[in-house]
Amino acid sequence: MLTNRNKQIGLSVLLIITILFTIYLIYTVNQLQALNDNLHSKQVVLSENLTNLNKLNNESNQIIKDLNLELQKINSEKLELQNALNNIVTLDEVSKLKLKALGYEDYTLILNDLNKQNSLIPYEGVLGGSMAWRPENSFLLNHKWVYATFDDGHIDGGALLTFRVDKNKSLKWEVIDSFLNE
Repeated sequence: MLTNRNKQIGLSVLLIITILFTIYLIYTVNQLQALNDNLHSKQVVLSENLTNLNKLNNESNQIIKDLNLELQKINSEKLELQNALNNIVTLDEVSKLKLKALGYEDYTLILNDLNKQNSLIPYEGVLGGSMAWRPENSFLLNHKWVYATFDDGHIDGGALLTFRVDKNKSLKWEVIDSFLNE
């Protein structure tokens, strides 16, 4: 049988173990509370950052929407100016009749076809640019001739071209003369 003294020692050891375990639990709870506070602090910062990002996103979307509206307005103005310019440079009646007989009542088709003929440009692009016709700055002069401009984003020029319609209603082009603006 256990003596009272042994019981007291056993109880004392059990009490010490309980106290040490309680201290360990209190320490662990304090550590977890500190981690929880840290996480909460970071969550608040993240929430604020998310709010700021959403605000910036909304502002960016509005700027994009405004810029798109401005671009539509500019494109509309460009089209109006192009139409006004096209109305200034008019074809004579003979040229209109001849083009109609050739199947080209819509004159923009001629300049659009030229836009696909960049290999006719007798100059090489510079600084990595590629020469291309600019139909928005080109003019149908009559039923045979076109004045067309070209550029590569760095240098530009113009050319006088002649065209004819073959039996397949395809346009055949020839450069009569050209120049580079220097």
